Amino acid sequence: MFQAPVGSKQADERDLLVTLIEAYEQKHSPIGPPPVKPVTQLAP
Repeated sequence: MFQAPVGSKQADERDLLVTLIEAYEQKHSPIGPPPVKPVTQLAP
């Protein structure tokens, strides 16, 4: 399914499933911002 040619029925089904999974994850398991500021420089 993930190797399906663009525009094929399998590719359309894959795209639909990915969209549904992303929407479900955003609603039920949202990922918030990181709890700490990321380290951008290791040395002073």
